[in-house]
Amino acid sequence: MNLSISHQTAAADDHDRSVRSHYYEKVGIRGVEEKKSLEILLKDDPVDLEKLATFCLRYPLPLVYREHAWNLLLDIVPVYKETQQYVMSQRDEQYYDAWNAVKVLKRVDSQTPLPNLHLKMFILQSGSMRLGDCQESELDKEMCAAFISISQALLDVTPSRVLNYWISARLFNKINGKSENVLHLASWFGVWLQKEDSGLYNHLVKTNCLKKLDFTPWFRSGMAGVLQDSSVVRIWDRLIAGSGSIKVLVGVAVAMVISTRMKLMQMTTAAEMMKLLEHVSDDIADVITGKGIELWKKYCNHT
Repeated sequence: MNLSISHQTAAADDHDRSVRSHYYEKVGIRGVEEKKSLEILLKDDPVDLEKLATFCLRYPLPLVYREHAWNLLLDIVPVYKETQQYVMSQRDEQYYDAWNAVKVLKRVDSQTPLPNLHLKMFILQSGSMRLGDCQESELDKEMCAAFISISQALLDVTPSRVLNYWISARLFNKINGKSENVLHLASWFGVWLQKEDSGLYNHLVKTNCLKKLDFTPWFRSGMAGVLQDSSVVRIWDRLIAGSGSIKVLVGVAVAMVISTRMKLMQMTTAAEMMKLLEHVSDDIADVITGKGIELWKKYCNHT
């Protein structure tokens, strides 16, 4: 059998499955086998986190199960059902204690937007708040903006302000817990782009733009505030599921620049390129996300 034909066929099958999965999610219908598998996983007691993570790495989560799956994978609630209610009540108590504390410290008021409130609470609970200092946080502006973007995107995912906070905090730490992990993504961006589109890569090198394209703020927020929220949560399904899945952000960034290739090839400064990329249309956000996930699977061997 011709191996090249075999590989092409396998790649086509993977693409078709990805498109099919995304279509099912968009219209609210999942593949029957996938949905049944997920339901069985979530009914297990205790829930097998390794199997749940594997599912999330392969398929996007349907909306109805996303919040609960994230809570389990981010260790917001335990895998044993009999203790989940008690642990969640403790999360509630911690949340309102932190909220009251930042109010007493006069760091928030009744007009403070919820994402900004959650940032202040996170700063307090993480021990990064400075008292009696004009600079109230040890987190820099880029990190603070990333947290706010994550919390803002989650407003459409969960109606619970408590879960908004805990998911925001855990996801932020998962992405930014080891700062060097995010900083290393820029080098992978160049490697993957060169393999996917050598012409565009060479143009970025020739114009001295490759190293000046700063995607770090976008990586820190998990692409929240960059792509529409419905696309971002599909990226987060993968981010939350695996410790090495942070490279899915690289795939999305590569897909984003390739999608705007024609315009980028006419530009010669990083500033105008970033301005273009900052205004990616919602109409192509889902396509970019799907292609980014495919690239991540391709280069990180997630199948």
